[in-house]
Amino acid sequence: MNPDDSLPEYLRLLTVHPTGTPLPTLADALVDAAAVGATLRTWRLAGQPSPSSQGRSSLDQILHGDLAGIDDGFLELTYDSGLEVIAARQGNGWMIDSMCFARAGEAAMRRWLAHALVIAHYLVPALPTLAAEVVRSPSVGGFFIPEPPIARMRHLWMTTDAQIAEYYGADRRAFERAWDDTQASGNHKIVIRAADRVTEPQWVESVLDGQLRLARAARVGQTLWHRAVLTDWNRRWLAAPHASLNFVGYDPASERVEFTAMTSGRGLTMGELQMLHELRASGRDGGGRAVRTIDVVYLDADAAKPDLVPLTDLAICALCYQPDGCLMKLN
Repeated sequence: MNPDDSLPEYLRLLTVHPTGTPLPTLADALVDAAAVGATLRTWRLAGQPSPSSQGRSSLDQILHGDLAGIDDGFLELTYDSGLEVIAARQGNGWMIDSMCFARAGEAAMRRWLAHALVIAHYLVPALPTLAAEVVRSPSVGGFFIPEPPIARMRHLWMTTDAQIAEYYGADRRAFERAWDDTQASGNHKIVIRAADRVTEPQWVESVLDGQLRLARAARVGQTLWHRAVLTDWNRRWLAAPHASLNFVGYDPASERVEFTAMTSGRGLTMGELQMLHELRASGRDGGGRAVRTIDVVYLDADAAKPDLVPLTDLAICALCYQPDGCLMKLN
């Protein structure tokens, strides 16, 4: 666990470019991108006669002089913003990688995120790009929000209309609403959100509603759901009074728990979904009784609609009353 659980474990910038991209070309784009708001401090080129130096002029002299034809190597750049970028050849692509860990502190993580977003946003149109993302690994307390496809825990991602359709079908509006900015780059789209949200409470407050909308709109089985750990800062979401979910009873013979949901079509809250998830995952209720089946009963099919995909993902049964008073399984 982080010394400060209100910070993510780490932030990461990752872009992948074809191996046919010459290293000098890649380095030029990387230096130009990173130079926005920062100054190159040092660089290191592994396996070459002049392995390291300071400033851009010396790097230009190496890459565009005797080593102009180089197409392999390991380039590391360090900026006065605290950002360290590594460009290395791996498999079938050049991988540009940079990470910032919680131990750096909030101020350093904030500077890093601003700079990393600039780099990723610059590189996608400047170079042939196979993938691009700025992603975070949440702290223990931050893992309670779902990770719908494409969005996951990303601040930035390069995607396509085909990828969006693959995971969300015709429901593109939910996907588009989850991002603060969407920009076209050739056949790709660059989607960005929460660019200045570094701490976990800031991040969750900014993206939680969008994550839930995406989890409800995504195809079944594509969203990652994590078991929640209650902490001081996430208590406002996880320990909030249940607004619509009510316990009905427990049947010891079938080990079945039943709830009713009075959502008025709004869907269950994050805290309610996480409570059901924990009950299903642990297989025990608060009294230690075995739980094999969980049913959530709605007044009608329309009221249940927002929760059908999440409950199916969580292996929880949604039912509703038919006009004749009988219960019908929905998901």
